Amino acid sequence: PPVIDPSVLEAFAAHPVTVKAKQTAYIKVPFKAKPLPKVTWFKDGIEVTEEEKVVMERTNDYALLTIKDCVREDSGSIMLKLKSDCGTAFAQLHLNVVDIPKPPQGKVEFLEKSGKCVKMKWKAPKDNGGKQVTHFIIERRISGKKSWIKIGEIDSKHTTFATDKVEEGKAYQFRILAVNSEGVSEPLETEEIFAGDPIGTKHKVDGLLEDTEYEFRVVAVNRAGPGHPSSASSSVVARDPIKPPGLVKGLHVADSSNSSISLAWQQPDEGDLPSGYILEMRAEDTKEWSKCTKIPISGTSYTVGGLQERQKYFFRIRAVNEAGIGEPIELKEGVLAMPPPGKIGEMLAAVNAALYRRLVPCILPACRTDT
Repeated sequence: PPVIDPSVLEAFAAHPVTVKAKQTAYIKVPFKAKPLPKVTWFKDGIEVTEEEKVVMERTNDYALLTIKDCVREDSGSIMLKLKSDCGTAFAQLHLNVVDIPKPPQGKVEFLEKSGKCVKMKWKAPKDNGGKQVTHFIIERRISGKKSWIKIGEIDSKHTTFATDKVEEGKAYQFRILAVNSEGVSEPLETEEIFAGDPIGTKHKVDGLLEDTEYEFRVVAVNRAGPGHPSSASSSVVARDPIKPPGLVKGLHVADSSNSSISLAWQQPDEGDLPSGYILEMRAEDTKEWSKCTKIPISGTSYTVGGLQERQKYFFRIRAVNEAGIGEPIELKEGVLAMPPPGKIGEMLAAVNAALYRRLVPCILPACRTDT
């Protein structure tokens, strides 16, 4: 059978094959075999096939796998299988492609935004690039500026940073970069934030009349006097904010026939009152939902008509108001377009009674005898 030197196997087990990103990986495994074996390479359990960046070679005494222009995703478990009529041999190793880290994970959370200190928190990179992240670099820029200024470095054990290099009322943007032995990651940038309260850019207007429409404009003032007023804002109606409705309660089938299904429900307990309901349906043989009405239903019941006899249908409903559309609630089971069992019995009884009434007059004269 094919034979691979045990010392080679031990070396592969003890030390991964490491290559830098964008370089070429050469994985060479010497062997002895007569007849020459069939060579198959696997990566993470999947057979490797030749392509533009992957080349497989076999000589009389070694197998060679070449991977060009390596990327992090090429890292993984590599296995060589040598098979001949006399037996099989395997070699197992790990390929590690090293690169700069991925960016730190965010959104960045601000723990403090005072006029004297800004403190932030983030998460470590999802992929360290195959090398340990040694530290993070924190940079800052003032809003409206293009240049970034380095304001600190911290050990990779920590993912929080505080700076006092800020001024009350000024807007700043921060970014965090991860560093390993291969280099510096792409940055994780924060949104623009103010140190303390922004100066003169927010104001709450009280004493407005409910359900009255207002527009606003702003005038900047300094020692020289007031400037020109801004353009008017878009109009807004003074009213308390409303919440989208919650889940509709008690959706159930109230009645059914061969061509229609009637449903009923109750309004949600949570959220603000709905202005209507969106009822949707789908047939058993489709996954796409369609609205039963063009506009929301105003009441708490509705009959869906024009259905195919004995076809199964599924239904779901959601409440809607000015604030938005609530989450849907779905009937647990599909419904057949046919009368319910009790009604079928009533219909059969009615048919039998009608037949009896028609047949009795025909039968009774034959039973009479002249006296």
